[in-house]
Amino acid sequence: MTFPDLLKKVEGARAETLPALLPELFKGMYEAALLDTETEALFQAVKKKTGVSVGALRKDWARYRTTWEEKARQETAPSLTPEAFEAAQELSKDPALLHKAIETIGGLGVVGEQENRGLLYLALLSAKSQTPISVLVKGRSSSGKSFLVSNALKLIPPRGYYELSSMSSKALVYTDLDFSHRHLVLYEEDGLQAADVLYLIRSLLSEGQIRYLTVEKNGSGKLVAREITRPGPTGLITTMTKGLTKEDNETRTFSLYMDDSKEHTLRVVAALAEREALGTRSEVDTTPLARALRGPAPSRGDSALCPPHHPAA
Repeated sequence: MTFPDLLKKVEGARAETLPALLPELFKGMYEAALLDTETEALFQAVKKKTGVSVGALRKDWARYRTTWEEKARQETAPSLTPEAFEAAQELSKDPALLHKAIETIGGLGVVGEQENRGLLYLALLSAKSQTPISVLVKGRSSSGKSFLVSNALKLIPPRGYYELSSMSSKALVYTDLDFSHRHLVLYEEDGLQAADVLYLIRSLLSEGQIRYLTVEKNGSGKLVAREITRPGPTGLITTMTKGLTKEDNETRTFSLYMDDSKEHTLRVVAALAEREALGTRSEVDTTPLARALRGPAPSRGDSALCPPHHPAA
């Protein structure tokens, strides 16, 4: 469906028909991969026909897009066969599980950093508990912070975390994603600099939930109050190049420091050179470790303006 087709769809829109129209409209927008300017033009057209604010439409669009991106990611996780389930249970009870995780992350290309590999993996495991461990991975630019985190995540099932590079100030409030018993992963702490984002993150980590009271227009244009609750418990994993972050963040997290010594850098360069010389390297199977930690599917949420679109349970 093209942009002109979508514009044509909203020509007969009215406030009372909007809840039925939006799911179809958002689906077409998602599949068409519209430009930002086209999306805004479409929202202005909807506002003109229905009176619903552009801000409310943006919020619901952000929720729709985020939820379907999460669905696509989780659908890549295959269902467990009885044999695989039994093997996963056996592995989860293995006393050498941590050692195997450390070795697997190394096999994925992380040179050195054995202690950080293990500590980060243990932090990710803690998502199953009522007090998930949050981690700041610190180091100089190009010290391998994000590489370490991204490879550690390959040992965790998709349900165990949600990755972002940045977020808008109220994204955590309006998304339909379930943050309970999972880690929010942000690459570079700059994504946490907005005051509103920091406050919501702190509430999620310290209080185990977000409770947010807002005022929105309903389908008939009337302002109504709505309390939005996003339950935890939730952990945070983020990387940063600075030595220190805000004190409030430090008190809620553990810090891991990357080895940025000259000797370690030479080991990394040598490993890269060896890999390039060999041309290929054997694939590392992370499936058994990820299967050992498979958790429950996300719960369903709700939407203010349109029926929810959620990952299949």
